[in-house]
Amino acid sequence: MEILILIIGFILGIVIFGILNNMFNIYYFGFKGMASTFMGCWFAGNIIAFLFGKVAKWLILICIIIWIISKASGSSKTTSK
Repeated sequence: MEILILIIGFILGIVIFGILNNMFNIYYFGFKGMASTFMGCWFAGNIIAFLFGKVAKWLILICIIIWIISKASGSSKTTSK
């Protein structure tokens, strides 16, 4: 599971790094600046992937409960004229 989070975080890190470079037009001073910026973006991507993984099961559960309640409350459809 950790490998999956790392891979998804890496992909998100690439996207965040690309967006960051396009938005702010950053000039790097050597490889160290570029590598540290990319590692920060990769770390942010891992945090996003981890938090989404923890929240996703609750979001799915809430959506299923709302769907069941809407089906149980009746199927009265309103039509506009």
